[in-house]
Amino acid sequence: MQKISIFIPVYRESDLLDDILKSLLEDTYNNKEIITVVDEPTENSLGLVKRYKSHVKFILNRKRKGKVKALNEAVKHSNGEILLFLDADVKIPEGDKNFLGKIVKSMKNCDILEIKKRIIKNSLLSRLVSYDYIAFNFIEWAFCKKLKKCIGVNGAAFAIKREVFYEVGMFKKIVDEDLEIGAQAFFKNKKFKYAENIEVLNKAPNSWKHWFKQRKRWGVGFAVYLNKHYRDFAEYFLKCPQILAPLLPFLLPNLFLIFSTVFMLAGFTHISIPLSATSSGANRLLSLHFATIILSWNVSVYLGFFVIFFIVFFAAARKLKYEFSLPELFVYVFFYYPISMLVYTLCFVRVFVFSDYRVEDWKV
Repeated sequence: MQKISIFIPVYRESDLLDDILKSLLEDTYNNKEIITVVDEPTENSLGLVKRYKSHVKFILNRKRKGKVKALNEAVKHSNGEILLFLDADVKIPEGDKNFLGKIVKSMKNCDILEIKKRIIKNSLLSRLVSYDYIAFNFIEWAFCKKLKKCIGVNGAAFAIKREVFYEVGMFKKIVDEDLEIGAQAFFKNKKFKYAENIEVLNKAPNSWKHWFKQRKRWGVGFAVYLNKHYRDFAEYFLKCPQILAPLLPFLLPNLFLIFSTVFMLAGFTHISIPLSATSSGANRLLSLHFATIILSWNVSVYLGFFVIFFIVFFAAARKLKYEFSLPELFVYVFFYYPISMLVYTLCFVRVFVFSDYRVEDWKV
């Protein structure tokens, strides 16, 4: 029976930590060790230390070390053949007493295991965020089916063999350390698996302010990731173009929308506005005619954009057994998604144009 080492990083405290530790201790898989690393622990965290110290190993850092450094050091104090990383804002589903056993079994034929994530839905924002996770999980599932490899993992919950963790260079001191460890595993041809039958529940940001901060971190992190690896991925794509297959269902609607927006702006700038500025009544009518055509085209494209998104998300949700709501998807497509794309675009401009990699985050 292989030993599994579980690592839970905490910054100050987590209201879900008690539940995670209870679930792990009640799990029927016995050959395990639980290591919780707490930076700048609060009184609540110290209370949990007293309660669980006989069953859980705690590493308390009175001064902030950051998630990456804290986890790398914690791994050195463990001895499991399998390393499981769980964020402090996840929950193991109630009643799943064989969570660890399923992970160990799945790791027999892979090097790195992505665990399915669901969002804890307790607000409109969390329900909208859940559609992000449908996309993330579907892409990972598709990569697993197509290539048996993946270009990144979601660090909220994943497992990796100890020797592979060291081979890929452990966690790097960057914002998206999970994407980087996935990229290193990809280029080293490590076998990736997506676990459809093992899942955790993720806590979504509890306000738009926290959501924006998280998305800004994700945007900067992903831009840095692409800036570092785009040549390698381009070279790999030329040799193996099917790498893009899992991404196309989500890339095509974006390209569709961008083309529509460019067409609309170009039309108004070069045709409608100059004509409407003249005093001729005929030119004004012609300008109105062009504006109507452009507007009709754009509405049609946006409806097409929504239909494509509906088909993609419906198929992904059905395949991976996620809940799906047409009204929520409508709000997601026409409100939430454009805001997300704007945030990510601004982050990409910061990184690629201004070489600004700064982001406030506990990880680094």
